Amino acid sequence: MTLTTKVVFPTALTVSAEFRRQGVGKSLIAHLINQKLRVQVGAGPGSYLFPGIDIARYAPAVALFESLGFTEKLAIVSMDRNLDDIVAGQLGDGVRVPTEEERALLVEPMTSEFGEGWGEVIRSAPLDRLLLLEVEGNFVGFSHWNGERFGPIGVLRSMRGRKLGDRLTFSMLARQKAAGHNRAFFMWSSVGLAQKFYEPLGFQTRRRFTVLEFTPE
Repeated sequence: MTLTTKVVFPTALTVSAEFRRQGVGKSLIAHLINQKLRVQVGAGPGSYLFPGIDIARYAPAVALFESLGFTEKLAIVSMDRNLDDIVAGQLGDGVRVPTEEERALLVEPMTSEFGEGWGEVIRSAPLDRLLLLEVEGNFVGFSHWNGERFGPIGVLRSMRGRKLGDRLTFSMLARQKAAGHNRAFFMWSSVGLAQKFYEPLGFQTRRRFTVLEFTPE
């Protein structure tokens, strides 16, 4: 369990098979609720294995939390895409692997726009796993990949609506294909972003998650 600024993030909840349907899980959840803190069931600060509760695989768990007053905060999908149509190594205009000096310059604008977690990715990732996007002398976006895993990726809000995200995405997919991978996947996108951005680029939804939250009165 992680506690951050009076928000509790349960990282795991399991009950042995022989003790299920006896109120054990409900008692554990009730203990959290009784702390009079906000409880979020889903990805907390830092890394995570899964972004929330898998709706299809753990429907009874979703029903249990909802029966105790939890409501959905965010609907999330994980998606993937095959790379058959991608030209290996082909980078779009203004997209390149950063130098060490450019890495340092990327941290501040991307952290300010997207949060500290993104800044940490830029600081710690091997350079050949990063791409930056430069437009008119300004760094306006970056992306990261690791094996088949795609992301994070982002373009500054002030520069959106110009298909720059598409350019950065296809450049990163080209890097992944050049490294010998035939698919790319990510674990987290809001449903709205998935429909607006990722589906038109060829990504398909594979799993659906829900982030649930309880707020004390």
